[in-house]
Amino acid sequence: MVKYFYLSLLIFISFSVQLYGQEEANISTKFSQDGKIYKSESNGSEIIAEFNENQKCIVTAFLGNFTYKVKYKDFVGFVKDQYLFVNEQMMDLYFDHEEEQREKAIQERKQRQEKSQSYIREEQEKLQQIEQRRLDSIAKIEEIKQRKILENKRNDSIVKAAQEAKRQHEILKQKEAQARAEEEAKRQLLEIQRQKKAAAKEALEAKMLLELKKQKEAEEKAALEAKRQLELQKQKEAEEKAALEAKRQLELQKQKEAEEKAALEAKRQLELKKQKEAEEKAALEAKRQLELKKQKEAEEKAALEAKRQLELQKQKEAEEKAALEAKRQLELQKQKEAEEKAALEAKRQLELQKQKEAEEKAALETKRQLELQKQKEAEEKAALETKRQLELQKQKEAEEKAALEAKRQLELQKQKEAEEKAALENKRQLELQKQKETEQKAALEAKRQLEIQKQKETEQKAALEAKRQLEIQKQKKEAEEKAALEAKRKLEKQKKTAATTELETKKQLEIKKRRVSAIKAERDAIRKQVNEASKYNSIAKAREKEEQQLIELRRQNDSIAKMIEKERQELEALRRSTALALNTMNSEPEEQDAEAIALAERMKYRNECHYQINDYDRFYNITTKRTEEYSISNKLTAELYQQGVKSNLFFNLSEDLGCASYLPNQRSSLKITLENNRTVMFYHSWDIECGEIFHFKAILTNDQKSALKSSPIKSIILKGTKGTKDINFIEYKEFFIDKLKCID
Repeated sequence: MVKYFYLSLLIFISFSVQLYGQEEANISTKFSQDGKIYKSESNGSEIIAEFNENQKCIVTAFLGNFTYKVKYKDFVGFVKDQYLFVNEQMMDLYFDHEEEQREKAIQERKQRQEKSQSYIREEQEKLQQIEQRRLDSIAKIEEIKQRKILENKRNDSIVKAAQEAKRQHEILKQKEAQARAEEEAKRQLLEIQRQKKAAAKEALEAKMLLELKKQKEAEEKAALEAKRQLELQKQKEAEEKAALEAKRQLELQKQKEAEEKAALEAKRQLELKKQKEAEEKAALEAKRQLELKKQKEAEEKAALEAKRQLELQKQKEAEEKAALEAKRQLELQKQKEAEEKAALEAKRQLELQKQKEAEEKAALETKRQLELQKQKEAEEKAALETKRQLELQKQKEAEEKAALEAKRQLELQKQKEAEEKAALENKRQLELQKQKETEQKAALEAKRQLEIQKQKETEQKAALEAKRQLEIQKQKKEAEEKAALEAKRKLEKQKKTAATTELETKKQLEIKKRRVSAIKAERDAIRKQVNEASKYNSIAKAREKEEQQLIELRRQNDSIAKMIEKERQELEALRRSTALALNTMNSEPEEQDAEAIALAERMKYRNECHYQINDYDRFYNITTKRTEEYSISNKLTAELYQQGVKSNLFFNLSEDLGCASYLPNQRSSLKITLENNRTVMFYHSWDIECGEIFHFKAILTNDQKSALKSSPIKSIILKGTKGTKDINFIEYKEFFIDKLKCID
């Protein structure tokens, strides 16, 4: 644990020295959109300045995670690359940083491998020493047994008493040796168990190291692939520059030759013969220079090709080395498993040996019960002495372990205090971040409530206006019904006395039909004017116009009533005309009801949230939301996505613009222009996606949310690796105003 602590401390110090000790760059660039400069690169850092689009700044370093260190006016802080115009020098900083991280990862992996191998070697040596001590003990016991057998054979009847005493002494020594061997075997067994636990722990660490290695190798491969693509791009640019340089040199050469020819032409007036020889020499020299230039270009191309082949060869060798390393790790794993199996087999053999010895001891004990009766007291004393020595040894070991445990606990306490301080600092930062987010949410909620209140008032006004229109229509209908009933009553009353010609009746009916058509047309005109007035919130003017139209309509109804009084001949024709007028009146409220229902459904659709995903993870305490696709324009849809506190925006265009890329040299972007002429920029920040449908995915910040809620959409520009799409006709302009609340 102490080794790991000091190793981590050393790595952290070296990283800090490398980070702050490196020479700062001085690269001039501009901001690509409005944003803020933060005091540190961590999330939730303090804002120290704000900048606007196209303002100049100086880039001094790249710190990873798409973050650059910049100087802006008198401020020094940190900005994400999506707020900067990334140039070639900034890309060099990016790849230098990636190369440093790769070298650091390689060094750390080598150190871990060396440490793991040293642990394995130490454990193998310890196991070999234990096995050797066990074999030595067994050999010593066997030697004692053989010596005893030889001594028994040499005994005779004359020296039997002396040999018996000697034998008893040897038995005592043998028993002591056996007791010592048993204690040694027990200790070795405990040592083997401890070593087995340590080996299992090391195996687990080796497995974790192998997984980390695989993960880092995958990251290194991705970084190498990106670097290779950039090198190919640089190589292509270098070749193009070389071609342009060669063309420029050739043009300069031609210009120089033209100047020389002009000078020679001036001189030719004096010395024609010398000029001819000079021209021939100049032509030969130019030809030779051109041939030398072509030869040099061919050599440069050959050198570039050789360099490219060498880089490909190095890349291939690195991949082969990685494959061999993986194979070697697998073989080491197999070897370790074989060693564990061998250790288990050795343990089993030891147990069998102990069992065999126990059986032999039992047989000897049965045989020697009478002979060992006298030695019992001496043996008990020896056993007590051995037990006392063993207890002293155990006590000494316990004291050493206690001292080591106290030292380890002290180190753990120090480490725990440092971790608690770091945790408290992180918790404080998190609480500040949460407090800030809560304040922002409260401000957004207040703004949203205000907008909802305004929208609700607008809807109430529209509903009242619709209700008033329905009441007006109802009054019209009742007035017309009364007029029709009055006309019918008068007709029935005057039927007995009416006596006019059929021609007059037909004329009057035609006049009535024309009047009814005129009334219907005027009603349609009134309804259209009322609808236009409600759309443009000109309710007062619409009411005045409507009152004038109603007065005119009443006047016309009075004229119709007077004309109907003259119609006394054809009661059936009048009934049909009255029925037709009543049917017309019944159809108009139905049309108005359909329009009101459609408007209510549209407002309901805009106010509600429609989700594909809306889940809460109790284990991680994270809410995940993803809305359905909303149609923004022809072939363009949009989705909103939130996981925890992170928000994203997805746009899907059913056209091929190439790939949606996050690479800095060809990063895809989306520009939204609002009706208040404010622009909001987004950059693709997910994986590279290619296909017939352009899938653009970007991070959505709180500042961008506030900007998008301020005004409807005016136009959208999408940029991929192959092309750009400019969309000026937007069907759902209020998308962000209506739907951003779904992920708040």
